[in-house]
Amino acid sequence: MGEKKVILVSGLAISSLLLGLPALALPSDGEAVDALEKAKILAPTIRLNARVAEDGIEVATYKNPKANQNDCKIEALLIAKT
Repeated sequence: MGEKKVILVSGLAISSLLLGLPALALPSDGEAVDALEKAKILAPTIRLNARVAEDGIEVATYKNPKANQNDCKIEALLIAKT
């Protein structure tokens, strides 16, 4: 599956060069945080930080004191899906 992703990205990069389409841009850290806050996965009182890199986005939160281990796992999956 990883090979397909590389081929797809390469195909997009080549088509953007040939067709003059804009290249895909990574979101800024703030845009990533905004997108996650708009998704309303976490309670509005939970602080959220994101760091965008070429190989992925790191998301850091503080655990809700009322959340149990399963809640944290579910929230992590929902964030990763977003």
